[in-house]
Amino acid sequence: MPEYKKFNLGGNDGLFNVMSSRHIFHANQTTVYDEKVVGSHPYVVRSSLNNGVRGYIVETEMALNDGNTMSFAQDTFCVFYQKEPYFTGNKVKVLSPRFQGFNREKALFIATLLYKGLTMLTWGTGSNVESIEKIKISLPITAEGEIDFAYMESYILEKEAACIREIEAARIRELKAYLKVTGLSDFNLTVDEQRFISNVRGGEG
Repeated sequence: MPEYKKFNLGGNDGLFNVMSSRHIFHANQTTVYDEKVVGSHPYVVRSSLNNGVRGYIVETEMALNDGNTMSFAQDTFCVFYQKEPYFTGNKVKVLSPRFQGFNREKALFIATLLYKGLTMLTWGTGSNVESIEKIKISLPITAEGEIDFAYMESYILEKEAACIREIEAARIRELKAYLKVTGLSDFNLTVDEQRFISNVRGGEG
């Protein structure tokens, strides 16, 4: 296990630039679609569900926040990686990385540790740019004292691979149980059934 060191989330020596959204859109003043439509982009709010995405809205692209950033809800303290450019509702800040090579895996690792560090804060506590910048987060470091981004990425990828293997095994068990109950386990599978099992084992099903 690597050693960990505390870093400031924001500020002059921090990991991120903590910025206000380019524009705040209120749900009762715009049309929110459940699915993507032509010209729409994700609408990120303070929800803890669905990566903070309430739906999709069509607004001027000048108001879009950059993708490959993190959204930070100021009073629910929900932090999510946002791959695509996105709009926001009220009280959502944007964390723009100040280091190179930021990606989904690093974001998931950081978000997990942030959630752990913010457990003492309750819904409705509220925060602003200055207070968010002062949040400290412990990250793994190399022997040279630098942030160990390689470890962060490999850790997330290994965890995801383990979850996929577990899901695949559960699906195969369910299929075998179904075939046994229906009396089909002693019969030859059709080409489609064989393809389905191969897809499940290969993670494509």
